[in-house]
Amino acid sequence: RWEQCELKQCMVPDPKPPPPQPPPPTPPPPSPLPSSPPPVADEGGLGGGDESFGGGGDEGPTEIEDCYTGNGAKYAGKAAKTVSGRDCQVWALDSPHGHGFNDLPSNFCRNPDGEPWPWCYTTDQDKRWEQCELKQCMVPDPKPPPPQPPPPTPPPPSPLPSSPPPVADEGGLGGGDESFGGGGDEGPTEIEDCYTGNGAKYAGKAAKTVSGRDCQVWALDSPH
Repeated sequence: RWEQCELKQCMVPDPKPPPPQPPPPTPPPPSPLPSSPPPVADEGGLGGGDESFGGGGDEGPTEIEDCYTGNGAKYAGKAAKTVSGRDCQVWALDSPHGHGFNDLPSNFCRNPDGEPWPWCYTTDQDKRWEQCELKQCMVPDPKPPPPQPPPPTPPPPSPLPSSPPPVADEGGLGGGDESFGGGGDEGPTEIEDCYTGNGAKYAGKAAKTVSGRDCQVWALDSPH
């Protein structure tokens, strides 16, 4: 009643592989860390006179001799004059002024209680204490960080792979009798001597079966 036609299946070429990707860019070297700014001594509140200056402590020699930083809490120089020119009283003495900072060295200017600057008790019995004749140190500005390198140039976009050739839709093998029929008009999408997929879009002129029989004209119902 029916038989497979004598036609070979077309060879479909493999799709072209995409081109290789370029290697990723080399990251820039890390930026050096900026140098740390010099420390600044904590600022203390302005205390009152007399015994309200209490509370001393040992101090390391962290200041240079002729100036102070911050409020001078860490000043360890040997200045011993007030802004008015008075001599400083020896800290170990309570004359002419009694106080609670007797453990401080000699009569050197100090700031044991958080005043805005170093001070001392004076040897003038009419002037209990006074700011010392000291200038504040000039603190240099911290070194600015080095300029950052420009960001790396991004790699060019990868070319799109060429589209693979279309493959005909695969269909199931139909049954006998009239189940082979049906279907609409088909354009000439196949080459003449082979077919792709299951041959649903074959539009050639082959008219022989694999056993050499001639094909029946589709418009006729005889002999089938």
